[in-house]
Amino acid sequence: MMLPSLLIALWIGWLLFLLTGNFRLQRRWLQPSTPNPNSPLPSLSWLLPFRNEANNIQRFFAHTPPHRKSLFLWINDHSSDSGPFLLEQQQATLFQNDGQGKKDALITGWKNNPAEWSLHTDADVEWTEACMVDWEKALNQVSEHTILVVGLPRLMGNALDAEDFRANMFTAAGMAGWGFPFLCSGAALAVRSKRLSDPLRSCLGPGSSGDDVFLLHHVISHFGTHSVETLPCPNLKVRGAKTLALALKQRLRWAGKSILFRNPAAISVSLFIYGLHAAGLIFLLLPGSLWQKILLIALKTMADLLLSGGGTRGIFQRIALSLLYWLYIPLLPTLAWICMPWREAKKVW
Repeated sequence: MMLPSLLIALWIGWLLFLLTGNFRLQRRWLQPSTPNPNSPLPSLSWLLPFRNEANNIQRFFAHTPPHRKSLFLWINDHSSDSGPFLLEQQQATLFQNDGQGKKDALITGWKNNPAEWSLHTDADVEWTEACMVDWEKALNQVSEHTILVVGLPRLMGNALDAEDFRANMFTAAGMAGWGFPFLCSGAALAVRSKRLSDPLRSCLGPGSSGDDVFLLHHVISHFGTHSVETLPCPNLKVRGAKTLALALKQRLRWAGKSILFRNPAAISVSLFIYGLHAAGLIFLLLPGSLWQKILLIALKTMADLLLSGGGTRGIFQRIALSLLYWLYIPLLPTLAWICMPWREAKKVW
């Protein structure tokens, strides 16, 4: 009985830690801002690198407020579909890249962006007027020393994918609330790119995949933790994977990027999470009292439901996710290495 009790105590302690971090993060951004009345609003452009995103481009122009569309800079990275033609029809601001990947496409956007802030996003992100206003308010209240502002969006898509992404963003927000390193989202990330010297332009990653992770931690290493701010983005929606197969493929790709990234704090947190689930999985597989195993599963699932947040509509998905995590998390690093060789982990898209 001691091992199940210890595992449950560790798990509840971890979730309470993250929950408190979430509250700290939200409270910081809910505090009334005190902008300098003499300072102008910060200028901001959204950078949209894309490759073969014709369907998402059509959806973008159907949902984005017309007066905002000029703030988006599109960078075509060697598309072979009708996406560039659609953008020309809409008279969008379009730049051409040479097909070297998202990293180079983002740097092309940096070079051609006249605004103070470059906000990285993806073609499958749904931007609303409320979310754009939230970002402008947030950037208006950060200090002059802030280089990077990271958003933590929610996700729409396959139920398992959405719950998995929600759990990851919950973890990231909880860690950010305490000032710890975390894995941010490249779908909502604003950077004062003109502040970065040319040598720092390479900080978008070795292959360019994982631009969010590498940019975040390189900015911290060069400018200090005070140069990064994190905010929740409740109005930002990302379409994400539409099928379970695509969701798993996406998660494996993210896991490979995380494995390639080397940061002691991030690695220690990952080891704790993997170790906790692996210990629970081993306990469930070894011979022993059946009622203790049922109790362990029931208590962990209840803790997940009560402490991990989310609405009541997703309760069944969260129960399934909680049970699946016993298998999914311990096996994820191994699956990532087996299913995604080094050259795959460094793929640009």
